[in-house]
Amino acid sequence: MLATIGGGYVYTTQIAQVEPPVELADAMDTEAQNGGPMMVEDTQIETNAEATVSAGADTSHDVESDTGAGMQVQVQTQVETELPLKLDTDPVAEAVTAQEPEQKTESGKFACENDMSVNSRAYVLLLGFNNNNNPTGAQTWIDTATAGDVKNRGNLVFAYDKSRSLADLGADFINRFNTFIGEKKPEEVVVIGWSAGGTILASQAHNLRVSGDLEIHTVASPLKGYSLKGFLESLLDGQTGFAREIGLGFGPFVGAPANAKVYHHKTVTDSDLSGRCGNFAAFCNPLTIQNNNLSSAKEFYYPEYDHELIMTAVAQMVINCRK
Repeated sequence: MLATIGGGYVYTTQIAQVEPPVELADAMDTEAQNGGPMMVEDTQIETNAEATVSAGADTSHDVESDTGAGMQVQVQTQVETELPLKLDTDPVAEAVTAQEPEQKTESGKFACENDMSVNSRAYVLLLGFNNNNNPTGAQTWIDTATAGDVKNRGNLVFAYDKSRSLADLGADFINRFNTFIGEKKPEEVVVIGWSAGGTILASQAHNLRVSGDLEIHTVASPLKGYSLKGFLESLLDGQTGFAREIGLGFGPFVGAPANAKVYHHKTVTDSDLSGRCGNFAAFCNPLTIQNNNLSSAKEFYYPEYDHELIMTAVAQMVINCRK
C-alpha cells in the first residue's frame, strides 16, 4: 500500500489475522467442551509476510483472535525487504509503468514491396500535430525528395488546424484526397502520415478508394493516443478538438481496403510523444501510445530514431523504393 506523508510516499504493509495451528485449535475445542476457558502463555506464531517497506524494517503486532474462548496470540512478523524506498524517484509512476505489459520492440527490416512496373504514381503526405496549418515547408521537402521519380504525377500535402475534431479533419482529408486522385489518375498511390497525421490517415484508411495499388505508411503516430484518465486528464485543460481527442485515446480503427498494403513505422523511445505529458512523462509510454495497428498491417521499430528524425528518414526510404 502507498501512504502519502507530507507530499511524499511511504510504503506500508497490512498484516492479516493469523489462524492458530490445528493442534492448538483442537486443544481449545477440547477445553471449551470441558466447560473451562483455556489460557495460552508465551505462544509465538511466526509468519512470512512479503511486503515492500523502508529498508531493514521489522514489525511486531498483537493480534487478538475472537474464538469464543478468550484467546490472545502474540504474532511476530518477519518482514523481508524486497525494494528499498527510493527518494529520488516517484514510486507511483514506477508502479504504473511496472503494470504495463511488456511490448516487443524487435521486428524485421522494412523491405520494398511495390510494383515497379506501374506507369504512374502519386504521393500524399499528412503532416504532424504542429504543422500550424501550413504545408509550405513539407511541400518543398517532398517535391525535392521525389524529383528523381520520373513516374510521379504529383504530391499532395495535408496540413490542418488541430483544434478541429478528428471526424471533421478526416472528412476534409478524404475530400481533398479524392479530388487529387481524380485529377492525377495514378496507377499507384503512396500515402504517408507523419506523427498525428498518421492517426488521421489510420482513421480514414477504409475510405481510401483507388483503382490501382495503394500503400499506407504511418510514422511514429499516436494511433492509440494517451488514454489520460483521472487526475491525468487535467493535462488536457485548454485542449480542444483533435488535440484533446488524442489525449483521451482511441479504440480500434476500421481496416484498409483489400488492395492496400499497410505499414506502421514506430519509435521505441520518443521524447515528443512522452514529452507531451510534461512532469508525468513516466505515465506516457510511446510504445503504448502507438499500439493500435490496422488489421493486416506490418510494423517496424526504429530504436535509432527519435520523433523528429524518423519522419523524413522513413519517408525518404519509401520514396527510394520507387527510384
